[in-house]
Amino acid sequence: MSWSNRSNPQRTARSAWAWTFAKLRRFATRTQGGAIIEATLVIPLALLFFVGIAEFAQGFTINRRLEAAAGAAADLVTRRETIDSAELAGIKSMLDEMIRPYPVNTLGFRVTSIVTDQASTATVAWSYAQGPGLSALTTGAPMTVPAGLVGPNASVVFAEIRYAFTSSLSVIIPAGIPMQAESYFPPRIGELVERTD
Repeated sequence: MSWSNRSNPQRTARSAWAWTFAKLRRFATRTQGGAIIEATLVIPLALLFFVGIAEFAQGFTINRRLEAAAGAAADLVTRRETIDSAELAGIKSMLDEMIRPYPVNTLGFRVTSIVTDQASTATVAWSYAQGPGLSALTTGAPMTVPAGLVGPNASVVFAEIRYAFTSSLSVIIPAGIPMQAESYFPPRIGELVERTD
């Protein structure tokens, strides 16, 4: 065996220390552990953020549907010269379809014909309500309408929608949020939409 093939104990010790320090340096500079810690902190917050966006988007969508439903209800009533309870119940069924696929068990609907006298004092000519949260108004009861909406000796149809929104996810919004929409339309045929029953 030649001298060149024999191992040098000092060189072996130095290479062992060098190997150990290299391994320690590589371990100290690794970032996988930090990434795991960051992920455990960030991922739940990101999921909560995205779930919150989804819930608020649901609420916004329902609100837009309620506004459209109130406008459609008032518009349909004002296209008639006379209307009865069966036709008004049919309008409520149509409103339910406008809100679906969201639950409709908390959807309340009321439509009121408001008339004014010579002094522009507004009172209830007739009222119909169906669903929770709203009841029919008493005939002759005083009403307040927005200024300039209706003049003396005239009428207007007032549709109201009430809804308790509960998110399907219920993470950010756990309880029901009351929502409402209203719409006023003047009669399209004649001066008054009369109720026949």
